[in-house]
Amino acid sequence: MRRILLAFVVGALGVACHTITEELPSRPGPINVGGGPPIAPPAPPVIVIPVPAPTPVVGEQPSGPNPAPNPAPNNPPPNGNPSGQIPTNTNPVVRLGAKVFFVECNGREVEGSEGATQAPIGCRIHYDVTPKDAQNAHTQVREVPRWTFSPAGIAGGVGSKTQFTPTIAATGAGTLTAYCEADGIRSNDVRITFSR
Repeated sequence: MRRILLAFVVGALGVACHTITEELPSRPGPINVGGGPPIAPPAPPVIVIPVPAPTPVVGEQPSGPNPAPNPAPNNPPPNGNPSGQIPTNTNPVVRLGAKVFFVECNGREVEGSEGATQAPIGCRIHYDVTPKDAQNAHTQVREVPRWTFSPAGIAGGVGSKTQFTPTIAATGAGTLTAYCEADGIRSNDVRITFSR
């Protein structure tokens, strides 16, 4: 009896330890309903999860795909770049484009004064210079731009002659010529005539 019981236990263990495997399809096949054409299984559902937008910190510049807003006319763009951001281009400067950015009279910007060639005595002239590379793209200068104003007697109150956007006050009648130099390159002359 022991031998039968032992054979039964060994046989049961052998059957119990046998692994049954079955291959499952990797994706469901078409369903044939009532002998008609096969129907494709339904597509899996798409779940949309809303993601909240980050809240900007006060005083911090926003980043991401949205471009920076254009600066206000009385706040000239740095480095002569209309986007207001310093370019990442470091190609050598081959051209400096100088211009009158705008004229300010009685503390207010004169509308349409960009590129002005005339202004009343007592107004302030805001200049701008834009460094460009051989492909005419905005680029960085290696030196700080230096401005020259001539004759000096009709321009006063120069905020700084070593920046991209200097401001001068028209103190006398005549024609003022201004130009900028940086990285061994000289800009075009910018002339503006002051009158009463």
